[in-house]
Amino acid sequence: MIKWLKNYWLLLVLPIAYLLLISPYITGRISTNNHNLIITLTTIENWLEDGALAHSFNLINSWGNPGDLGVHYYPRVMSEEGRNYFVSYPPLSFIVFYGVVNIFQPSNFIVAFKLFGVLIHLFSFCVLFYIIKNKSNLWIAYLLGGVFLFFPSSIVLSLMYYPEQLIILLLLLLVVVFEFSSSKGQYFLLLILSFMLVYCDWLGVLIIGSMLFFNLFISEEKLWKVSLFLVLGGSLGGLLLLFQYSNISGFEALVQGLKVRYIERSGVFSEFYSDRGVNLYSSNTLSYLFSHLVPTIIGGLIAVCFLIVKKGLNFKYRWIWLVIVPILVHMIVLFNSNIIHFQNLAKLSLVFSLGVAFWIGKKTIKPVVVIAILSINIFFSVYFVTQYFDQYSSSSEVYDKADFIRENNDLKASIVLEQEGFSEDLVLLSYLTKRNLTWQKDSTSAFLNKSKYSGKIVFLGWPHRNLVIIPN
Repeated sequence: MIKWLKNYWLLLVLPIAYLLLISPYITGRISTNNHNLIITLTTIENWLEDGALAHSFNLINSWGNPGDLGVHYYPRVMSEEGRNYFVSYPPLSFIVFYGVVNIFQPSNFIVAFKLFGVLIHLFSFCVLFYIIKNKSNLWIAYLLGGVFLFFPSSIVLSLMYYPEQLIILLLLLLVVVFEFSSSKGQYFLLLILSFMLVYCDWLGVLIIGSMLFFNLFISEEKLWKVSLFLVLGGSLGGLLLLFQYSNISGFEALVQGLKVRYIERSGVFSEFYSDRGVNLYSSNTLSYLFSHLVPTIIGGLIAVCFLIVKKGLNFKYRWIWLVIVPILVHMIVLFNSNIIHFQNLAKLSLVFSLGVAFWIGKKTIKPVVVIAILSINIFFSVYFVTQYFDQYSSSSEVYDKADFIRENNDLKASIVLEQEGFSEDLVLLSYLTKRNLTWQKDSTSAFLNKSKYSGKIVFLGWPHRNLVIIPN
């Protein structure tokens, strides 16, 4: 035991330091930018109320009150009943959390959600540490495991558990099976993991596709066998996903919904079609590159690692195609989504940590140097993460507005808020009030999103808190 502590004390210290950093944010309050939590809990609570099978385990992003049918703040894929379904991601991460909720039955879903994300991040850190230690050495594993654990965007994502976080863990487990398993059960595990990868996040498709592309240049019988099971599992996950999501409103509506979301999130189309005008070649992108990407790179302190270790190439090429290439392709193919949402950059933690591990191989590094780098890394991470959460603190005004709406809540009426357009507050308000809220500039405008099922519309003006009842 004493020998273990002597060698692995940092394996205890680093997670404790991480828990101390994020502990102030594990509360029952929701910040206005945490759409991940809001969308997940909206789905989970609808599944718990109606039964997940009633929604075919599809991700529902709306409430079923009579006045809410047909109402939305953003249309995704609408069912004939007027319910809005979320198809931007496959459903595995939601299903996993739904299972956790059913098993442990937490009294506070918000706190449970955040704690679950924290546990996933810590587990991912342990798996990554195991991989690097076995491919390099103990102190390199400490260095790069610490870089991963305190990667600024990964810390933010750990409090927003979502497909982007679960896919990291699944990819690390895939690396473990791919590199360290030689038993007959390896191919079965590859089949299961590839199914889960595709059923979790679109990155899973790129991971499998990248390995197939790699096989074109490498004549290795085992790799072709591995790829066969990867394709088989991924195909099963993809077919299940298409069948499941097509049940919402048909295949054509699903394709249309996915097409609109891809155009908006890709960043390869014009500014007009891209969310917030951010694409690969617009001036609007510079602010996000500076505020989101730069802190991510600095927080990782990757440049320091390259300076300390002598230059030497020790790449395991199949690792590059399994991990690094698909992530970098994803960063480009969904550029808008990745650069706007700071937490989405967490995928780069694998590029940096495993990329450096491949680069430096088994070269030695002094423990004092590792501790110094990690100390600086933690300092930068604390600074950037604190700045981020201070910028998106939970708004008391939003909670006050939610209380006012609940006091004047008519489930048969549609609720419209007076504002210029969509805002992040509207997403949080919809969850807090358990109502589908929409907006309009004033009470005399034509309500483009009003429900055909409601008998009246409640128009809410703010901050004067005036209510206008409009017959439908």
